[in-house]
Amino acid sequence: MGSKWFTGGVVAALRGRIQFDFRIDGVRYRPTIKRPPSEANLRRARERLEVIKRQIEDGTFSFADEFPDYRFMRRLKGAYKVRLCNDVFDEYLAHCEARVRRDDLASSTLRGYRKVLDGVWRPALGQLLFYDVTYSQLIAIADKCDWSKKTIQQLTQRAPTRL
Repeated sequence: MGSKWFTGGVVAALRGRIQFDFRIDGVRYRPTIKRPPSEANLRRARERLEVIKRQIEDGTFSFADEFPDYRFMRRLKGAYKVRLCNDVFDEYLAHCEARVRRDDLASSTLRGYRKVLDGVWRPALGQLLFYDVTYSQLIAIADKCDWSKKTIQQLTQRAPTRL
């Protein structure tokens, strides 16, 4: 098939298909898409693979949306299945609970987070797919609320950058 260095993780497969090659949590996946493996299609597939790798790093990758015909879909577990906003909220609160147990976060702060998530964000976004939520939706929801000046400052502060 050719080395990954040369192919960029994308190769021509049998029966007019293009095969991707990437890893998620140490597990190698090689799904295919039904496209003729022309030079232009292979180039576009390599570009798409770079986007997929960024989504995997960000935690926004959905295997089911990207490769709906993947034959081993039932074997997939964890965060790479389709996630709703409610799932993400629950994971965040579980993380905050762990921080409370380590005395890294005050329990009153956790209660405040839970109150805001349950009162504002869950009713508006809970059943939506996490990666489909847009910035304009978030702003529209936030504008409907009567936030204090302190809360607005906390919400508008830039998130810490990754190292």
